[in-house]
Amino acid sequence: MLGWMYVVSLVILLAVRGRDYYLGASYPVLIAAGAAYWDQWLAARTEPVQRDVWHSAWITIAISGITAAATSMPIAPLGSPWWQVASAINANFHYMVGWPELAETVAHVRASLPPQERESVGIIAADDGQAAAITLYGPAYRLPSAISGMNSNWLRGYGAHPPSTVITVGFKQDFGEQNFENCRWAAHIPTPYGITNGSIDGYGDVFVCHNLRYPWPDFWSHFRYYR
Repeated sequence: MLGWMYVVSLVILLAVRGRDYYLGASYPVLIAAGAAYWDQWLAARTEPVQRDVWHSAWITIAISGITAAATSMPIAPLGSPWWQVASAINANFHYMVGWPELAETVAHVRASLPPQERESVGIIAADDGQAAAITLYGPAYRLPSAISGMNSNWLRGYGAHPPSTVITVGFKQDFGEQNFENCRWAAHIPTPYGITNGSIDGYGDVFVCHNLRYPWPDFWSHFRYYR
């Protein structure tokens, strides 16, 4: 019965194009049920058969564990052939690269501004990963937390004192030109180890923009989006 429940859930998941980890909570239950079944099966076998089965099982577990660790944990040297293979299997690895460099780039841009603008500048991030990178690594450079309209970031708002100067991260130039009176290119986020972070790829330019064309409440009310 348990197996059929899993199969039905899997078929529904595939039909609606759900994410593969949605069924993650079911696997411990399936593994426990399978272990109980095979324990009963093995108990009814002779001692030589049991010994051979246990020997094969431990070898399989060891090989599977090493293989899984090598391809699912970020332990390979970045950019190495091993890393390339692991990254091809685990599509999320490249998302771990480049965040400190992003924060450092934004910090350099902020440092290039006139003194009167540095303390009150705002940082607008297009992606929640970019916003998190500024929030996590930014304090080392005394950067303010990023503001973003993506997903639940929008609920945090833009602060009590809306900035007149903003640094945009993850946006194309047309975003700045459409929403600010003046916008200039300031920097490009580097790609360390030659690894392109999919969250930054194609959106690595950093711009400095001045004077929002609309009142901040109006801008913010239309700035919410989901990805």
